[in-house]
Amino acid sequence: CIRHSLLVTVQRPWWTFDVLRSLVFAIHKIGPAPAVEEHVLDDDLILYDMHCQGDEASALAPEDQVPQHRLRVVDAAEGLVMHYERSCLNVGEAFVGTITVGGDIPAFLAGKIDPEKRCGPLVGLEVIIYKIETGDGDSNEVVLKIHDVPLEGVPVDGPDADGEAVTTDSGSGAAAAADHGSQAASADAQAGVNAPPTDAALAAASVPAPAPPPAPPAEPKDYQVSITLDKSDTGFDMGPTIIDDMLSVRYFVRLVARDAAGVSVWNTHEIVLYRANLHHETI
Repeated sequence: CIRHSLLVTVQRPWWTFDVLRSLVFAIHKIGPAPAVEEHVLDDDLILYDMHCQGDEASALAPEDQVPQHRLRVVDAAEGLVMHYERSCLNVGEAFVGTITVGGDIPAFLAGKIDPEKRCGPLVGLEVIIYKIETGDGDSNEVVLKIHDVPLEGVPVDGPDADGEAVTTDSGSGAAAAADHGSQAASADAQAGVNAPPTDAALAAASVPAPAPPPAPPAEPKDYQVSITLDKSDTGFDMGPTIIDDMLSVRYFVRLVARDAAGVSVWNTHEIVLYRANLHHETI
């Protein structure tokens, strides 16, 4: 809501001061979120128009389009996308979405994103709800909700259940075999240290080793997300989205991915909050 002030002035004679009294109150615009949304925000359509020019089509094929909002993080090493049905929600409802990790990136993006600018395999995934308050030339970002998404197959470093460090022992037999092989290789190298290189050896050394084949894309895995947009006891209450000449409160959902090196990548969509009723609040 927007805070308003009611100011009452009692004018007194010129030889004394006027009496001023003020009262702060709030005006709520009560109304539920629309049941059907007119527009769907699809990042793939936006990216297609950005990267596909010239003779290529100006839109995705029908089988590539989805009737839901689609948020894609293109800087992730593996495919990372979140689908959700509603971006207009009532206070007290839940933001619900499905995050898909893995699989290949869309064909039209292949070669468009610099591989060196992508983060590595994911070890952390978060969905963040935050708001930006703007007024009188100032802007303030407040994080409201942080939802951690546990990823399957992510290794956990640390001690085992007994508190002991986990180590791998190859066994004395394997160690002895490795030591014997090292000694044999050392003897062979010593025997041929003064031998001149042959033409075949020189030719083999001049041929670069073939590049390893690219790793196949990981199998896609889906993770369900549900974040209730209720009021918080911390003071960072959620309210309806209001845009005014003096004040703007806007809400956003951000999908954040992190790799083992600590590199984070993300993408953000805006959501709009409505207040269907006052929940027994006093006007």
